[in-house]
Amino acid sequence: GPCPAASFACDNGTLCVPRRQMCDSRNDCADSSDENPVECGLLYGSKEIADKIVRNAIEKKQQRLISAVSNASGADSTTSMVPRNQSLTLNMTCDIVTYPKACQCGQGTILYCGRYAKLRRFPRLSSEVTNLIIIRNNLTLRDNIFANFTRLQKLTLKYNNISRVPLGSFSGLFHLERLELSHNNVSHLPHGVFLGLHSLQWLFLVNNHLHHLPVEQLRFFRRLEWLVLSRNRLTLRNVQLPKIPTLYEVYLDFNRIEYIGEETFSQLDNLHLLDLQHNLITHIHGRAFANLTNMRDIRLVGNPIKELSGETFLHNTRLEALSLALMPIHISSSLMEPLNISFLNLTGIRYDHIDFEAINSMRNLTYIIYDRFFYCSMTPRVRMCKPSTDGVSSFQDLLSKPVLR
Repeated sequence: GPCPAASFACDNGTLCVPRRQMCDSRNDCADSSDENPVECGLLYGSKEIADKIVRNAIEKKQQRLISAVSNASGADSTTSMVPRNQSLTLNMTCDIVTYPKACQCGQGTILYCGRYAKLRRFPRLSSEVTNLIIIRNNLTLRDNIFANFTRLQKLTLKYNNISRVPLGSFSGLFHLERLELSHNNVSHLPHGVFLGLHSLQWLFLVNNHLHHLPVEQLRFFRRLEWLVLSRNRLTLRNVQLPKIPTLYEVYLDFNRIEYIGEETFSQLDNLHLLDLQHNLITHIHGRAFANLTNMRDIRLVGNPIKELSGETFLHNTRLEALSLALMPIHISSSLMEPLNISFLNLTGIRYDHIDFEAINSMRNLTYIIYDRFFYCSMTPRVRMCKPSTDGVSSFQDLLSKPVLR
């Protein structure tokens, strides 16, 4: 093969990457082929959320088209404010009366202000806007800053160097469904800052400096479906997340969590996906997931966990995908036997730490990822196995040639 043993070629064939770096949540290949969502089991979890993600991707594509057309059709206007305009191309109709000249308006009430807007304070806007996107500017939030935008449904404030979120920042946003404050410098959320956001469904706070999970804030959300707190400094020490009946997916990857207690997630009984990858977890209580009977996908990659109780996943009868890669754990029969999963990621787990007989007896398992190709020969009943080759033989050879098997 084009790459040495224990490595694989990226899809463009010009770069060899160690196999242990497959599906580790980091893009080592320029084309991201080492993090293929199908091969890494990232298409499990909540079907409801997946449907919304697809719709959201379509919306973002439309927003890019709006931006491109606006730039091409005269975004360099010399007037300080842009009046209402009626362009038919790509639904460029704008119903927002007042907005900055450097921002783009389209699809009636969507407003996009990118880095070229060079905003240093919150812009003067009229109240028609329903989807406000401000990215890569420098903003300071203040009390009641959005109070006049009672129609606002989606608010995106990424990469704006926001360090402080005053108590009344989101007052009046009773119809807000999506709030994104990712990639800022927020370290603290005051008590009551989300009060009144009864319609909120998505909350993204990725890559901030949060040390403490504001559990009391989450009690205000009765419709929250998707909570993303990745890449913060959370520990969850002495924390119990409140009951949120609609919450499907929680992302806490790349934080500083050391222990998952019996009560930490016990009230999230409708949860479909829990991502705890790349934390500092050494121990998980045997009944930490016992109440999560609707769980489809659990991700524990990259934690220093040496042992999991056989009871850990006993009650997760709907579990479809389990990622235990890059851990010093022993994959025992007591851990595997209760599982009905179809996807299992064991990248980076030592050969002598895996009970292959237990894995081979898992009837529903159809996709597994190991550290080395020859591990696949130990579980030939599993239909799809990665790595799929060692540069000489393929997985199909293992199935068809008894001598290799």
